[in-house]
Amino acid sequence: MSIWKKIKLYWLWIIGGVVALIAIISTFGNIFTNRSIRKTQEKIDDNEKKIDRVKGKEDHVKTEKLRVKAELDDLKKIVAKTKTTKRKPPAKKAPAKSGTTNSAKKNIVSKTKRTK
Repeated sequence: MSIWKKIKLYWLWIIGGVVALIAIISTFGNIFTNRSIRKTQEKIDDNEKKIDRVKGKEDHVKTEKLRVKAELDDLKKIVAKTKTTKRKPPAKKAPAKSGTTNSAKKNIVSKTKRTK
């Protein structure tokens, strides 16, 4: 019975110790969960930033695509105009005289005057 008497004397201390132990355990649990929550939140924030960057790039690509399509339409119109316009045939060159060096020599000799 002496143990029960000591327990009755110190029951406040025992209950306080148990409550303190539970509080310490819960505090450490909260610290570790808060760290993991913070890390997870940071990862989520980083992913959101990356998503924003990608959306900005996507918008830029869309505007570039529209601009290029407009330029392509303009080029198609220009090509269609140039196809419909009549082109002048290139000027014909004089036909080249065919012959050998002997015929050229005879030609030159016949055209020059020889005095004897």
